[in-house]
Amino acid sequence: MTRVAILTRPHYRSQRFLAEGLARMLVRLGIECDVYLHGITWLEAAANRTTSLRDRTRALLAKRQLARMAQYDIFILSDAMRAFSDAVNLQPIRALQKPILHYEVFYMGGSPYWLSRLPKDSLRKFDAYLVVSDIHQCAPIAPEKVFRVGLDLLPKQPFLSKRSEFIALLDFPRRDYEENRAIQENALRQLDITTITLNGEYSFKQIESAYQQSCVAFVSFHEAFGVPIAQLQHYGSYIASPDPAWIPRHALLPAGSVFDDDANPGFTDNFRFYRDENDLVGHLRELRDIYDAATVRSRFLGQQKEYAQGRIDRLWEAIRQFT
Repeated sequence: MTRVAILTRPHYRSQRFLAEGLARMLVRLGIECDVYLHGITWLEAAANRTTSLRDRTRALLAKRQLARMAQYDIFILSDAMRAFSDAVNLQPIRALQKPILHYEVFYMGGSPYWLSRLPKDSLRKFDAYLVVSDIHQCAPIAPEKVFRVGLDLLPKQPFLSKRSEFIALLDFPRRDYEENRAIQENALRQLDITTITLNGEYSFKQIESAYQQSCVAFVSFHEAFGVPIAQLQHYGSYIASPDPAWIPRHALLPAGSVFDDDANPGFTDNFRFYRDENDLVGHLRELRDIYDAATVRSRFLGQQKEYAQGRIDRLWEAIRQFT
């Protein structure tokens, strides 16, 4: 039987969320897997070159942990940009002569922004790339190495089809996006809409409690792909954004497409795009009148199911290629 080790980080961030969802998809395929929440920390410790006793001890312990993984057939790192840096040293597991894959919400090799920031030849670091969305912003490098496996959500809160009132969700504030935030706050204040504002640290269950109550949620900055955007729709929330280019990988485009804002790519009716404060007020008034959580969720599952239940056929294709 094929055995897979998923290495990620312990923090309540998208990397851990993706890792846990990927493990569920692998189990559905009958593949044995284990998630190591400190796996990438071990790789970082193994790469540490400082001479302090504490760091040398951590490096030794990390290498011992990694050396015990010889029983696995495939390694998958669920991590963001840092995985491509020298700080994450793959040599301890590369020495085991097993395939090493990367899982993220999108492929760095299809993004001009990240291609200009990645270390030279870093895309060669991994044998293949598992992604939630394979919509790109430029022609991707080595697209044959990219597998769109989607996302397994497994909500941690029950779905509420009936809401006592129309509630909006404001994301964490983002530096340099204050003007857009002010537009959102002013529109909500003008219509006296109850608002939940995210602040501080949340466990997955805690933050999903806020998503569960939301009827409309606002995009606060440019997203590579918004895992919360998928979660929110699954809980029955509309998504409001000032520009489609802020959320390109949620567009209704064929697999492997390059997003072109000028071509006016389509989105599901769960998305509302506004020009200014007055336009946003109009959208909010309409949504408040027509809101039905079940309709939002049904539309999401009907048109973009791969962002809720994953694509185990594509995951199986990727695993089979390396076994």
